[in-house]
Amino acid sequence: MSANYSAVLKRNNSSEINAVKQVINKKTYAETAGEAMLIKPKNPQDSEKTKTDIKNQLSPANLEVGIKEIRTVKDGGILIKCANKTEVDKLKKEAQNKLQKKLCYKNIP
Repeated sequence: MSANYSAVLKRNNSSEINAVKQVINKKTYAETAGEAMLIKPKNPQDSEKTKTDIKNQLSPANLEVGIKEIRTVKDGGILIKCANKTEVDKLKKEAQNKLQKKLCYKNIP
């Protein structure tokens, strides 16, 4: 049987109250994921080649961009997760300047 928050408070059961508070305070995936950018090649190539192009041409460490995760996606693309939108924008701007002819970019909120 499920109970609403006020019913749990009336019963004054501390374990139930703590369980409800954990659910209420839990962040969603979107809130914890940060920001991401999808990068796809204009010409067919492997995802590993796209990843290598980004690492070699952009050098995210020199840009002072913190990359949380890189995932490969279909059609030779990669998804790059950063801590915040500013870092994604910095990486995207540099990628467009250096690799505009090879890759397409899209921000993922």
